[in-house]
Order: sequence, then structure tokens, then C-alpha cells
Amino acid sequence: MVPVLNHCLLLLLITLQGPALVGQDAPSSTSKLTDRQERVLTGVARGRYVGRWQELTDDQFAVMQRRADDYRSRLVDRHLRDGLVVSLRADGVTPGGVSSYEALDLSATQTGYLLSVEALRFAMTRDAGSTVVISNLLSGVERLLSSGPRPGFLPVFVCAAADPAYRVVYSKHGGEDPDRPGFGRLAREGMSTNGVPVIWLGGADREAYAALNMGLGLVHKLVREPVIRDRVARSVGLMLERLREDGWRIQDGFGRTNFVTPLLKTALLCTGANTEPRIYLVPFRAMAAGLLELPSPSMTRYGWYAGNVSVFANLFLLARLDPESSRVELYRRRLTQIWDEAEPDLNPLLAALYMDAFERRPNNSGAITILQGVLAQFPDPPRVPISTSATNDPPAKLMANGREWARHAQLLDRRPVAPFQWFESPYQLGSGKGSDRTFVEHPGVDYLLAYWLAKDAGLLTSVSSTEDSGAPSKDAGSRPQQKPASRSTGGSGRTNAPAKGVGAER
Repeated sequence: MVPVLNHCLLLLLITLQGPALVGQDAPSSTSKLTDRQERVLTGVARGRYVGRWQELTDDQFAVMQRRADDYRSRLVDRHLRDGLVVSLRADGVTPGGVSSYEALDLSATQTGYLLSVEALRFAMTRDAGSTVVISNLLSGVERLLSSGPRPGFLPVFVCAAADPAYRVVYSKHGGEDPDRPGFGRLAREGMSTNGVPVIWLGGADREAYAALNMGLGLVHKLVREPVIRDRVARSVGLMLERLREDGWRIQDGFGRTNFVTPLLKTALLCTGANTEPRIYLVPFRAMAAGLLELPSPSMTRYGWYAGNVSVFANLFLLARLDPESSRVELYRRRLTQIWDEAEPDLNPLLAALYMDAFERRPNNSGAITILQGVLAQFPDPPRVPISTSATNDPPAKLMANGREWARHAQLLDRRPVAPFQWFESPYQLGSGKGSDRTFVEHPGVDYLLAYWLAKDAGLLTSVSSTEDSGAPSKDAGSRPQQKPASRSTGGSGRTNAPAKGVGAER
């Protein structure tokens, strides 16, 4: 009876999250967009232009800002455990009570991306509160890199062994280990922190390294406090030396191995070249030269999608941190090429990483439509799994990799909710059924990262506050748009890719 009651209360809370957003048309019943905005967004997913994007209203922009503030406040208050990001499963009894942590396989990844959020936020607002959060997150990263089998190895999570909400997870992480009762196969005792026994979880993948590298790199570039920069440099050095000694393979010391791709290796060395140029600048230059001889990576739609995000994140970091302008233009060209392929996915994080890699943003109406449209659809906190929206227009489907997918990317309110939404394929089909996962609350790093990257790119500014709305028409010329002065790095006056409208039918 208690779980059922709690389920109902949660659904009531979601229903009462605030008034619907309105534009010039009446909003549709399934989103906070107007009917016209939703038609244009759906057209992007189908690769055809169905009208000019209707700029968000001042009220819609204000709601997105408030939503970002609410997610950040809730995340800092509830979703950090010793500087690491977690999802939470409610206990169903105590208001705000937690029975276990969830999505810990993504904790290192989300912690890295939250470092990026706070670095961008600090660069644009100069809010000292961001440096406090960054310091806390760096403490979590330092525990990760020092608690595993060898310094510099990256577990996905580490926490005190006595924490009851954690014990529920590490006792089964990777499947129960019959030889070690109370431990999962990927859970190991780590180095004690201040005499407190800890357990670390294995299973880190390339996505975790890419996310953490991006976060550390942006903090070092955008936050000039010497103590913070020194801490970043030490963590980067630990991570790079461990990878170098392990032959650029991710090895947990217990038989699990994953190789580092050339793109990820180049991005890691780029961060190292910024934090410790005497050691890493020469190998970075050599790696970058070789990388640019390789073909551009292709995107995955109907399968493991998270790798797409890491490709964009690595290229974005290279474009922001590499001091050599000729290489930077080549990274941006790569991003433009793969964005052309990824545009129908309706992924605002990919759009934000693409657009914010330029000092003068591209005139790309598809990216602007996706950024504003999908982020406007994002629900207010708490972010909890619920049934996907019912629709009288079921999607066309196809079979790929042994399962059924939507032929075209689904709008956000028709996708299954995930801890980090942009890692999930937008072609997944929702079940339309509720589940006990409704009691899990996700931290919202996904919304915050896309939001602050887009903010940094000057794409979430209301029309009334700027002459240039940043949303050109389909036939706009190739004149580059200057980013606003609040951008985290000043523009150099270089031009970028030509304008691109929504493409023809694919």
C-alpha cells in the first residue's frame, strides 16, 4: 500500500510542476512547445524543412533558466555523495528518504560533465558558489583516482563501505560473487580514506574518461584559481601516467580491459598539454597530427549511442583547448561533418557541443531548433521515470540489431527516461507502462550540461534582449553570428562553417 501511495504522490507532484509554456499558438497536449514549434522539430527528425522555427518567448527562456537553477540546487543538495553524482531511489516511507543509490555506473561520467557545467557557469556568471562545487567535485575525483588498485585508475564510483544505501548496490554490482559474499563481481575493497574503509566499483569505459577529461580540461582553462588548477593538473597527471603505463588501455587489474581510441587519447593528451606542457605537449602534437589523417567517425543510431556523445565531447575539447589555430579549424570541420549526420537525432547536447566549439557560431537552423525545442520540453525536477506520453500518431518502426526501433527520432516526452538522457538512442520505443523505476530520481546533469553549453554559445537569449536572435531562416546567408560577450572565451574574429538549414529528405 505504501509504494502505491508513494507512486500516486510522485505522479501528482509531476503533474503540478508548473504552468504550461505558451507561444503564439496553443501548446500541444504532449509538450511545452506550441503546435508550430513541435511541427518544425518533428520535421528536423525527418530530414525535411516544414517551416521556420518560432523563436521561444521570453517566458519560455525564463522557465528554462529557472529550471536550470532548480536542477542545480536540487543536485547540490541531494545528489552528491562525497563529491560524486548519484541517482536516488526513494525508500517509500520517509519524505526525502533514500533506500539506495542508482546509476552508479554513470557516476564518474556525470561527475566529469558536472565539472564542465560548473566551469562554464563560473566563466559566465563569476558566481563563487561554482568554485565551491568544483572543489567538492575535485575531491570526489581525487578519491576515485586514489582508491582503486593502482593510482590513476578510474573506478566508476567509490564510497564508504558502511553506507547502507551503498551496500545495497555494491553487494550486487556486476552480479553477485559467490566467492566473496556481500560483494558484486566488480566491487572491490579500496584504500581507506581517513581510516574509513571504502568500496570502489569497476566498469569504467571510454565514456567516463572522455567526460572526466572534458570537465578537468574546462575547469583548468576557465577557472583561474591557482589551488584549483593545481588540483586539476595532479588528477590529469595521475590519469595520464596510469594509461601510459598500461599501454593506453583501461585496465582494472582484475581482468577487465578496454582500449583507448586515437580520438580519446588525443583529447586526453590535449588536456595534459595544457596542464603540464613540459611533459605532454610534444606527444600531443604527434598524436594530433596522426588523428587528422584518420577518417571521421560515423554515428550509431540503432544501438549503443553513448559513444556518439564522447566523440563530440572529445572534438569539442580539442577545439577549445588546442592552441594551434590550424588544427582547431580541422576539428571544427570534423564536428560539422558528423553534426550533419547526427542532426536528425534531436540530441541537444550534440548540438550544443557542435555550436559552442566555434568562437563565432555557425548559422545552423537545425541545431538551434533542436537546442531550444528539446530543452524547452525537458520537465522540471524531480526527474523521475514515468510512462511515456500516449499518442494517436504511433511512430513508423524498423528492425535493427535484433530489436524494434522508431524509424525517426522521438520527441523527448515520448522517450524512456534515463539517468543521462543524451546517452540513450532517441530511436528507442517507450513501453507506455509505468514501473517501480518511478521511485528513482535522476540528478539532471544532462539538462544542465546542454543548457550551459547552449548558453555559452549565445543560443538561449531572448529576442527582446538582443538584436540577433541566433535563429536564422532556412535561406540565411553564410555571415557568421558573433557570440555575446558573456561567452566563456573571447572571440578572435575567425569565421567558421557556412550556414546550414534543415536538410532535404533523407
